[in-house]
Amino acid sequence: MTHARLDAAALAGAAGWVAAAIPARPAVPVLGGMLLRVADGRLTLSGFDHDVSGGADLDLVDGHDGVTLVPGPLFARIVGALPRQPVSLSVEGPSVVLTCATARFTLPVLPVEDFPDLPDAPAVVGTVDAAAFAGEVARVALAASRDETVPVLATVRVELDGDLTLVAIDRYRLAVGRLAWRPTADVAGASVLLPARAVADLARGLGHVGELSLAVDLARPGSVRFSGGGRHRTVRTVDGTFVPYRSINPTSFGTRVEVSTAALTAAVNRVALVAEVQTPVRLALSAAGAAVSGGGGAGAGATEHVPVTLTGDDVSLAVNPRYLLDGLKAVTAETVTLSIADPHRPVVLGSPTTPYTYTVMPVRSRR
Repeated sequence: MTHARLDAAALAGAAGWVAAAIPARPAVPVLGGMLLRVADGRLTLSGFDHDVSGGADLDLVDGHDGVTLVPGPLFARIVGALPRQPVSLSVEGPSVVLTCATARFTLPVLPVEDFPDLPDAPAVVGTVDAAAFAGEVARVALAASRDETVPVLATVRVELDGDLTLVAIDRYRLAVGRLAWRPTADVAGASVLLPARAVADLARGLGHVGELSLAVDLARPGSVRFSGGGRHRTVRTVDGTFVPYRSINPTSFGTRVEVSTAALTAAVNRVALVAEVQTPVRLALSAAGAAVSGGGGAGAGATEHVPVTLTGDDVSLAVNPRYLLDGLKAVTAETVTLSIADPHRPVVLGSPTTPYTYTVMPVRSRR
């Protein structure tokens, strides 16, 4: 890149997006760089990590073809702070110079020849509504483990066959979401495992682009590329065997409870105020309602009653309040259904208005 002139707001958004794919502590200094390439009237910004790479394309007011490498996070912070006026970039000797209104910054040029080759984009296998995808990823990824010592538990499984199915599981809960998409290739039986944190980050960043393209080499699915709105993010897949999650939920239930999601959420939040860390709350479910109770040290305790519609047997069980609240928030419906086989087996939360399900394991209580 020898010269480029473009809109500062667009540059700030693109640079921030690409900087998110640059490692905070790169294994080698060149991986902390952001590649700037001008060609055919467009500026392409690229960042690369071994697990994630990102890029964005911008239209130029004017410019001359070329390529250079600058410190990525610093470049993103600078352009993010510039006034929203046209900004010019130019290479002057060993520096890149940014000018915008009365501001002028210089950045060192990094050795572009040391920057790794960016991965080739695999073939697009389908498209999906970006906002719907972002919402479903957020509801599913919350169930992935934060402990990456068992890598497959820190992933979101993406099943491409039929509906787009997203699955995450840790040792205590399971979330499954489904949404319609438009396959453009034969994806029968195809699935990939993606790091939950990475796929959640990219879904948030691309949720506004309208249509999102998914690209993957089905013969050797080493990475998945998500692109839309002039931006893309490539995420390396995780190797391993995913938990056979379809066998976890019971096939029959002795109790089903329909309850206001807001009412149950409020009751659990209030009762949890007196519960000690890692102390469950108890749900006593009957035709008379749900009695939500809990207690902590120094004699503190609380009980709250919530109206319910119960089908089947009365049941009492204990659950981790944070896990239950996560599920209630994720269901995103006015009424939630709790399906229970017995007090010691998984509780399945869902709603007739959505195919999303959230499963939480009861806590074995001493009471």
